[in-house]
Amino acid sequence: MQAFRAWRENLRTRREGSSPALTPRDWQAQVLDGLLYAAAALGLPAAVSGSLTAIRGQQPARVAVFVVAFAIVLALALLRKQLSFQVRSVGLLAIAYGLALDSLRSTALPGSGRLFLFAFSLIAVLLFGLRGGLVALAASLVSIAAVAWGLASGALPFSGDVMASTDPSSWITGGVVFGLLAGTLVVSLGVLQRGLEGSVGREREMVASLQAERERLQLELAARERGVERRARQLQVTAEIAKMAVESDDPRAVAEQAIERIRDRFGFYHASVFTLDESGTWADLTASTGEAGRRLISRSHRLAVGSASIVGWVTGNQLSRVSNDVSQDPFHFKNPLLPETRSEMAVPLQAAGRLLGVLDVQSQERQAFTEDDVRAVEAIGNELAFALASSRKVRDTQDELQKVDSLYRGRARESWARFARAGVPTLLRVGGDGTQGPSALGDEAFRTGHTTIDPTGREVAVAVVVRGEVVATIAARRSPTDPAWSADDVALLEAVSGQIGLSLENARQYSEEQRRVSELEVVNRVSQGVSQMLRLDSLFRVVYAQIDQILPGVDVSIGLYTPAADSIEYPFVSQAGEISDRPALALGQDLAAQVLRTRQPLLLSENVAQQAALLGVRTPTPAPASWLGVPLLVGDAALGLMIVQDPSQERRFSEDDIALLTTVASQVSTAIQNDRLLGQSQRAARRDRLIHEITSKVRRSTDIRSILDTTARELGRALNATRASVRLGPAEPNTLPASPSPETPPARPSEKGTA
Repeated sequence: MQAFRAWRENLRTRREGSSPALTPRDWQAQVLDGLLYAAAALGLPAAVSGSLTAIRGQQPARVAVFVVAFAIVLALALLRKQLSFQVRSVGLLAIAYGLALDSLRSTALPGSGRLFLFAFSLIAVLLFGLRGGLVALAASLVSIAAVAWGLASGALPFSGDVMASTDPSSWITGGVVFGLLAGTLVVSLGVLQRGLEGSVGREREMVASLQAERERLQLELAARERGVERRARQLQVTAEIAKMAVESDDPRAVAEQAIERIRDRFGFYHASVFTLDESGTWADLTASTGEAGRRLISRSHRLAVGSASIVGWVTGNQLSRVSNDVSQDPFHFKNPLLPETRSEMAVPLQAAGRLLGVLDVQSQERQAFTEDDVRAVEAIGNELAFALASSRKVRDTQDELQKVDSLYRGRARESWARFARAGVPTLLRVGGDGTQGPSALGDEAFRTGHTTIDPTGREVAVAVVVRGEVVATIAARRSPTDPAWSADDVALLEAVSGQIGLSLENARQYSEEQRRVSELEVVNRVSQGVSQMLRLDSLFRVVYAQIDQILPGVDVSIGLYTPAADSIEYPFVSQAGEISDRPALALGQDLAAQVLRTRQPLLLSENVAQQAALLGVRTPTPAPASWLGVPLLVGDAALGLMIVQDPSQERRFSEDDIALLTTVASQVSTAIQNDRLLGQSQRAARRDRLIHEITSKVRRSTDIRSILDTTARELGRALNATRASVRLGPAEPNTLPASPSPETPPARPSEKGTA
């Protein structure tokens, strides 16, 4: 029962979590302590009572036995920490067994000997299990039998006053009863003890399993806490990188700030960003942390794509690579500026399926990167790649806007220059004195784009600016007797200049639109001429008339190229308003030959002779001031070229003129090709018709003579020959002439006839 209560108390305390699970030996030790404490407490009165009884029975030796037994029990109870479990258990069993033998020898069956043996067997079961209990029970039965034999045989002295009979049957009956009762209790307690031990074992396993599960949950909770913390850092870094992408349009600045955040948040030894160059063969170091990073950037550090380095491997395979021990990684590049690197990880920076670069991080510890670290850095790398792509796109967009703005300004300048070349007045004077305006002051205002006032304050020039370009100036002068220009006067001039600039720009755009309309009309009329299948000379005149509307006063030439003779002829030449043609000439080293060989338009807007010399071609004498030629192409074949030139004015032609003439040239090329195809078709049709007529008339002839006459006559007519003859075989004296026409070369004997 003591053991059961100890086990129940142990179970309760373990459920409360106040003590660890007890082993069977632990609760057996507790049972032993209880037995010893009870024996020590109850042993003193029992020893005193037994000693008094022994003294009355004149048995002084038994008094010594009681005293010694009590002393041993008391020592076993008090010296529990000094004595082992086995010593104390064997001592207690020895005391019980000794008292049992003493009682059996002194009082036989009526005494307490069997009770001591009973207690001896039960204590053995509790302390040593079922096997120990059975051994103790066997020893008890053997002891009873031995004492009974000794008393019955007279080997052991006894007192008749205490033991009434030495009949063996009484001992047998008492021993059997003792054996049954003791055996029942020993076996029951042994089975109960084994069950308790099994329950305790299972409980220990459950406790161990729960403890392991608890530790696992604690580890998992700690890992999740670390993961949450890492995720928080990751989200913070990605949010900061996204903010950088919005605030900055410089990819390098975004990369530099991003790697500083990554190193600070994750405690890395070093971090770098490599970006691919335009060729895609090199990974250039764009941003790097620390003094080592600054030195590497100053050296223009770069690694080849697919090279023997971790960054090279990542760029070549477009996969992440983690090296938790760089000394064992053959792809690790040992950088002397980073000697403390023990672990390295690199992830590709990809956006929209395109590799932009690599994010590389390094640690001073081995086995520094876990799977969570890899996922976190990859997520940050994806955000960084998006940020770099966004910044690059913003920068490219700004560059394109600048290019468009620059192009627009250039077109505007070209348009204003075209107005100037077209003879539009550029200087207007108001006033009756006939004096020249302040040109020097106006030139300065035009050059600087700012209002300019002379030292006297009586002359002022204001720039007229349109979209950042100075297109005109307004200059005003007061006589020496008038007051100087005031600030309000200058402000009025500047306000007027702004309105004039808007008006001038609107007028320029309207003029440009009108030019576009005129160009469309030119293309449309040329297309109509092509569709009407005009003769080439008529089509050339139509083309010239339309070009003269857009570019009045220029000379126009149209040349046709003959590849077989490598020559060019000009069926249409307009020079100073007079139209003529030029015979075919061999293709030389002039500007026309350059256009035909390159099959590209050629524009020489100024210094024509000098620019032609740079191209290795010659120009006519005198050289024109402006020259423009476009090829007449059908597929890759050059049919000829169109030339427009101005003999006196430079910069007469622009890119718009090239586009217009190229469009017109394509229409003219189509017309020339159609004319040639039509001529070929007509000649083929005429040849087929003549063959049909001749063969039809020949088939209607009935004899040889008429066949020969008909053949000779029709061939002479078809070929416009003055004489034709047909004969069979070689000439003989009696050969009849087929026709009084000149004789053709004789045919071979096997031929039926020839013409």
